[in-house]
Amino acid sequence: MELQLTRSQLMRCRTAVFAIFLASGLSIATWASRVPAIKATLGIDNIEIGMLLLGAGASSIIGVFMARAFGLRSPFFFAAGALVVTMVFTQSLLRGPAVAEARAGAAADEDGRRGTSGDHSP
Repeated sequence: MELQLTRSQLMRCRTAVFAIFLASGLSIATWASRVPAIKATLGIDNIEIGMLLLGAGASSIIGVFMARAFGLRSPFFFAAGALVVTMVFTQSLLRGPAVAEARAGAAADEDGRRGTSGDHSP
């Protein structure tokens, strides 16, 4: 089966691809430039923001593989749902006691490098 497209159809396809890449680039650029402000507003650290970005990437990859198998609409909604679930899961995972201990150890290491102790009393 050979696909024959007219010039106007090719131009619409090209314009659609251009628009998708433009929208994706603008959204990533906007997100990347706002990461420090988002971290400060939400009160999260580098580990948490890294896990959120990992979750977003993982759900995108899952969506691409599902689109190949199931078409475009249902994987889109699945990937959006997986992103939400992943974000909630990583937030609950990062609030656990093991991470709290790791953060306390990192803070103690930072105090040690500065030459101060954890006790800030006068």
